[in-house]
Amino acid sequence: MIKAVATGSLTLGQKQKADTLDALANGYKAVGALTIDIVQLIEEVKPVVNQGNKAQIVKAMQT
Repeated sequence: MIKAVATGSLTLGQKQKADTLDALANGYKAVGALTIDIVQLIEEVKPVVNQGNKAQIVKAMQT
């Protein structure tokens, strides 16, 4: 991915480079925040999920 960004960066002007780097930074922050939420959710549902109800829970989450 870094190579792709570097290659794309060569064809962009300074403004577009700055915009691209800002978008990447914002995306990285969003993924980081989402990761924290996912870990918390996993810890919260661990005591509830078992082999008997796992399939139903997965199906409900998908819908």
